Amino acid sequence: MELVEYGDRQGRTVIYFHGAPGAAEEAALFSEVAQRHNINIVCWQRFSIDQSLTGEDYFQHMADEIQTQFHDRSLDIIGFSIGAYAALEVASRLGDQVGQVHLISAAGPISSKEILDAMAGGMVFKLAKNQPMLFSWLTGLQRLIAVLAPKFLFKMLFASAQGSDRELAQSADFQHVIRPLLTSCFSNYAKGYQRDIDQYVQWSGSLKTAIIGVSLWHGTEDNWSPFAMATELHQLVEARQPVNSMVGLSHYSCLYQAIPKICAVLDVSE
Repeated sequence: MELVEYGDRQGRTVIYFHGAPGAAEEAALFSEVAQRHNINIVCWQRFSIDQSLTGEDYFQHMADEIQTQFHDRSLDIIGFSIGAYAALEVASRLGDQVGQVHLISAAGPISSKEILDAMAGGMVFKLAKNQPMLFSWLTGLQRLIAVLAPKFLFKMLFASAQGSDRELAQSADFQHVIRPLLTSCFSNYAKGYQRDIDQYVQWSGSLKTAIIGVSLWHGTEDNWSPFAMATELHQLVEARQPVNSMVGLSHYSCLYQAIPKICAVLDVSE
């Protein structure tokens, strides 16, 4: 798998699972603050994994790669959006090697029609679950838009932004960071993105083994992963700490605000 590293290469190892859509370079958002807190952020481009690997084989492959790279070293994990689902699946296979797990704007199991209808990407998930051929066609269309009109792709995906994401989406700095990630996802890794979505919509919430030390960070105005998902995940993983409710924040604005807080927690608990 392709990987990138940011922050302090000699520091505490934290594996980051990027969103979907997203790309490994999303972890660059942690770079400066991770450096200050002596943290090494490592992110694999999981969409580049061999397309023949799905289900159990897909998650076990990621766990094996992490163990090969870091042997018996203690690790912490951060997952963003649908990356939170992948983070939980992999963490449940790494067992005691994992210390803390932080989930930001986590996409939990789609447990009801009400939650699905409340999700900004609800149509995508409905297609992936019920009409896979149409979902494949839609992904192909998004790939074409990413290549020919990346600015339009960004506007299309953020048209329904709520909470602080509305203001964030207007920021030139945010666009400069996020647009290339979205473009790369669809233009270079569309099949990998499609696999993640296909597997996510089938997730019942079950995990291979229990995970200790999970913390959730979630915007109260999130319409990509509605806040109800955080409360359900909190029960699913039996988190010891209450959900860190980020009032007025949505999906990406929560990511931006949670990054320094999580790095500070990791630094103190070293």
